[in-house]
Amino acid sequence: LFIDFKGLEIFSKKYNVNFNGNIILPEIDRLNVRGKTIGELEKEINLAYREYIIDPEIKIYILKYRPVNVYISGEVKRPGLQTLSSKNKVVSGVTTYKTPTVYNGLQLGKGLTRNADLSQVIVVRNNPKSNGGGKIKTTINLIEMLSSGDQSQNIKLHDGDSIFVPKTSVPIKEQILSI
Repeated sequence: LFIDFKGLEIFSKKYNVNFNGNIILPEIDRLNVRGKTIGELEKEINLAYREYIIDPEIKIYILKYRPVNVYISGEVKRPGLQTLSSKNKVVSGVTTYKTPTVYNGLQLGKGLTRNADLSQVIVVRNNPKSNGGGKIKTTINLIEMLSSGDQSQNIKLHDGDSIFVPKTSVPIKEQILSI
């Protein structure tokens, strides 16, 4: 993460997130960032620094994404824990990151079985604390995505997501031919 302390350039620099999800910050020491959005973290850091800085203005930028661990199960040829990396691309000195999607996750499952239900792929995710915590679930219709090109179905994966491909009596060949 790059943390920008407006008016305090001496503190503005790159901060690494360790294996336990902690960063070490001047004055406040260790802060756990695991499972927090950038907005949540900015709010927490600004609040923590009110004790040391008058009207702190602290912004956070992600410099590099770490690999995402996703559990894939159901009607895939290679179920289990898979690791996906973000792809970066530098254009005119600006680095952009392409985060992994459901489609990328299913590719790591080495394909689908004959009876995979492409219209009912389930993604389960840990909900950020600011949104109530717990788990949230959504159903992805890959048939719709493939037939209409609707990429909104191809959601970005987050660390800890689970993808489940249910079974159907309609063979995959027929599902694809229906497109």
